[in-house]
Amino acid sequence: MSHSAPARADMAFKALARTLIEAVGGLDAAAAATRVGKTQLGYYQSPHHDQFMPADVVARLELLAGDPILTAELARRAGCRLVPVEPITGTQLGALLAHLGSEVGTVFAAYADAWRDGTITLEEKAGIQRNLQSLIRAATNADAHLTRVLTEGGEA
Repeated sequence: MSHSAPARADMAFKALARTLIEAVGGLDAAAAATRVGKTQLGYYQSPHHDQFMPADVVARLELLAGDPILTAELARRAGCRLVPVEPITGTQLGALLAHLGSEVGTVFAAYADAWRDGTITLEEKAGIQRNLQSLIRAATNADAHLTRVLTEGGEA
């Protein structure tokens, strides 16, 4: 068992492991829900040990927490962003696609409007970002629905 400190860049994983363990109710609750004990879980969150939480333990705890706490950091480091998927029905797909079209227009209009005076303020950037996030959520939900239809069958 190693007791050396992890690299500085990996300290975020230690802090997020602690956050995840706390999110499920602490060491006792995390140990009861996974294949590892309290001592091992303590190592995963300790800045004085170079052991990190295995993927299956992360997956189980994130499922219980209802939040991809460590997975989101992994995605960020890989240059990706996690987007939650909200299930839709085939009858909702048309409305969702119409919403996508509307959101695209909203994003372009907000950007053009912001540039009218030659600069984009932080407030305008935040508004454009909110519109983009709505667009991304809608596109992700439509894509997830169509992927499910293509792999499991059914109607779009």
